[in-house]
Amino acid sequence: MERLGQFSLPFLAACIVGLVAWSILSERRAAREAARRAKEEAAAARDQARGR
Repeated sequence: MERLGQFSLPFLAACIVGLVAWSILSERRAAREAARRAKEEAAAARDQARGR
C-alpha cells in the first residue's frame, strides 16, 4: 500500500499540471478564434458599407 502512495502523488501532480496547461491553451485558442471572428465581421460590415 505504501508503494501505491509513492506512485499516486506524482501521478496526481502530473494530472493537475496537465489539466492546467490544457485549460490555458484552450482559453488562448478560444480568444484567438473570437478575435478572428470579430475581424471577419468588421471586414464584412466594411464591405457592406461600401456597397459590395
